[in-house]
Amino acid sequence: MIDWHVHSKLNALATHRIDLKTAQTAREALDTVAQALKNPKYDQFELVGVNMRNGVWPDGEAMCRTNLDKLSSKRPIYLFWNGYHSICSNSIGLERVGHKAEGDGILVEQEAFEATRKLSAVTDDVLDDWIIQEAKVAS
Repeated sequence: MIDWHVHSKLNALATHRIDLKTAQTAREALDTVAQALKNPKYDQFELVGVNMRNGVWPDGEAMCRTNLDKLSSKRPIYLFWNGYHSICSNSIGLERVGHKAEGDGILVEQEAFEATRKLSAVTDDVLDDWIIQEAKVAS
């Protein structure tokens, strides 16, 4: 059975990404990313975080390219706001998805969707395994 509406691929990918939905401030999200950079669980080349909910953050402007660059200038970092319509990235991350390392590092709508496709490129075997793992958890 295939049902792309339930976003099974996104859900499977999310299990290998940092969940930032509980962060109450940009500083808290950045601190979580800093810890994840040291965690072997997230030892893939790029570090991806998901589910930021910045609507009530008092320091939303702190989520920016330059602050992510301070965390790592050698490893791409991509942080998705909830809904995947926007991403904040460090300089190397921006360059890897075809953008200049300038400005606040935020990609929105079409630019974010294009980056999402690049970041979601895993082999079918890996993806199938992750989806099967998620199906077991859901049952």
